[in-house]
Amino acid sequence: MEIIREHNTAVPLGEKLSKIYPSPRRFPVFSWAVASIFLMMMGYCSSLYLTVMLVNRMGYTEAQATPWLP
Repeated sequence: MEIIREHNTAVPLGEKLSKIYPSPRRFPVFSWAVASIFLMMMGYCSSLYLTVMLVNRMGYTEAQATPWLP
């Protein structure tokens, strides 16, 4: 039997996540893949942000800031 909620009651965050993301205990490989892709993209974005920071705030030229970044 499904519980019907009124429109003005708050749904907990854990319940919302359980509907869109699979359980990490049942699917640990998927959870590790999502976490590793997230961390890899954060590393990539931080290197791009470092380039922008060096050019805009530190006074480097683009040629000086980019040769040693991946």
